[in-house]
Amino acid sequence: MLFLKLKLPKSNLSYIELYIICKLYFNILSYTKIRFYLNIFINFLKQTNSLIILINQYKDEIIVNFFKNSINSQTTASEENNFIGYLCTYIPEEILISGGLDAIRIKGDRESSRAEGYLPINFCPYVKAIWEESYKKNDYLKSIVFATSCDGMRRLYDLFLTYKKETPAFMLDVPRNYDETSIDFYSNRLSKLLEFVQTLSPDKKIKFEDIKNSIEVVNEKRKLLSELTRLYEDDSDKIIPTGTYFNILDLAASSKNSLFIPELKEFLFKTKNNMNSKQIKPDGNSVKNNCLKIMVVGNYINDEKFWNIFNDLNIKIISSNLCISSRYFDFQVNLEDLNAKDEKNEINILNDTNSNRSNPDNLGTLLNIIAKSYMRKPFCFRMSALDETLKSLKSDIIKKNIKAVIFTSLKFCDNTLYFYPDLKSELEKLKIPSLYLDIEYGKSSYGQLRTRIEAFYEMME
Repeated sequence: MLFLKLKLPKSNLSYIELYIICKLYFNILSYTKIRFYLNIFINFLKQTNSLIILINQYKDEIIVNFFKNSINSQTTASEENNFIGYLCTYIPEEILISGGLDAIRIKGDRESSRAEGYLPINFCPYVKAIWEESYKKNDYLKSIVFATSCDGMRRLYDLFLTYKKETPAFMLDVPRNYDETSIDFYSNRLSKLLEFVQTLSPDKKIKFEDIKNSIEVVNEKRKLLSELTRLYEDDSDKIIPTGTYFNILDLAASSKNSLFIPELKEFLFKTKNNMNSKQIKPDGNSVKNNCLKIMVVGNYINDEKFWNIFNDLNIKIISSNLCISSRYFDFQVNLEDLNAKDEKNEINILNDTNSNRSNPDNLGTLLNIIAKSYMRKPFCFRMSALDETLKSLKSDIIKKNIKAVIFTSLKFCDNTLYFYPDLKSELEKLKIPSLYLDIEYGKSSYGQLRTRIEAFYEMME
């Protein structure tokens, strides 16, 4: 009966094995001593629980060796309760972390059995996964920030307001256009987001310098991820496997910057040395000629099993347009604009005087710069500028000599379904073959996906 009352943490040991261990202790020790030793044993399991999760979730040796601290930061999040969760690349990470909290992209729980009772069967699987996770382990989130990226996210926000009132939630209105009026509107909404973040950190007054420093941190991460992408695309010997590359991108959005950035720097340094020792020059022409170069286009695809399909094939993903790739890091918030004068040449927006640093007009200018950078980053399919997106994709295809395009979409995603016919039409004009894959978030039949990708690859040979 004693064993049944204990709350044991998740581990690789079965409850039967734990029962046998406890039974042995019971035969040797008194009731008082067994309680003492069991507490020690349970604490040990709790400490090693993060390592167990690490091994189960990331089986890539490169990730485990280089990014152990970043992965551990995810498993210890529930103890810290210091994270703001966000769900879209149009939510500025710079603002979320300006109050001293950490921002993580919520991945969701792929086993969405509970969510089926709240959402229709023909609903976005990513939204269902987020709702599932919120029920199982949302104690690590101090709050969650939504964006009006699609109707599914609006309905998810409604669910949080109704059933998860204990978790502060904010909906960020993101315009679909990127003209000056839209940027001004978005900037105003960012000021409301900043006010929301301030309520989460009442002991810390968020100042101009806090946001400026946050911009510098996130800009550094984006720069390093761009460097990683160049190394990966120029890597002819697969020193950085496809699955490893996308795992690192996933970690970038879901772990602490203070841990991830140093680990990424070390990884890049050692990878460059490794390439130099093998005389691989990252010059843009290193990929073997017989390797099929493809582009992957889609929405939020972060499934390790999916990316590992490409590791065994003679395929190189040279360019990708996804929520975890170019749309996340292929831009910078330009702080140089802070040193420029306004159009009337009347004032200098930023100088070293304390009065100017606390001037709310300067803070508004900084938010406007963030808004402009995010509105003009690589476009999502929800944006109205589909012509610009097509032009950018065509430019990359020609410039990088892409031979084929794989279009991946989460099931029931209207934004991607609207875009694909236009993209396919343009690809046909360029005589570029394409493959459309419907992805069930975490529940896809990877054998079928592999068969379709292999058949597509054989058709290209």
